Amino acid sequence: MKMLSVVNRTVSLIIKTYLWVAMGLLFILTGLMTVAVITRYFFNWAITGSDEISGYLMAGIVMFGLAHTFEEGKHIRIELLTSRLTARGQIIVNIIVTTLSLIALSLLVWVCMMLVLDSYRLKSISLSGLDIPIAIPQAVLPLGLCGLALVLAKYLIEQIAILSRSR
Repeated sequence: MKMLSVVNRTVSLIIKTYLWVAMGLLFILTGLMTVAVITRYFFNWAITGSDEISGYLMAGIVMFGLAHTFEEGKHIRIELLTSRLTARGQIIVNIIVTTLSLIALSLLVWVCMMLVLDSYRLKSISLSGLDIPIAIPQAVLPLGLCGLALVLAKYLIEQIAILSRSR
């Protein structure tokens, strides 16, 4: 139980850090869009690349928010079949689905990491005039997915612990 408590605290700290990053990105996005609208409306001047940067910020907000969203139980779940199962049956289904999700997520993290590394090695830059190294915004994908994987792993451990106690 002590190990589970350490895992819970560590994952919770990481999730809170991710949440703060997402909120910071949201704050930056809001500021950028406010300034862009004001300069366009009052001074007839557009901030170059604000739309591109906004897209990167939105992707970061979503990716860094994934873990917290799952932790709070806010991801969409379809419980049409599982709601008809016993409590033990629901736990078993949760374990199976979470395990399969972790496998799929691991593959997705791997593919995203390869994309980031390829972009870094090839020195790929954005197509706009900003010339942002594209590996930087791409790195948000595997980072966010790793956060989600941590929360899923924690959930899997919790479900296995519940199942083992119910025997």
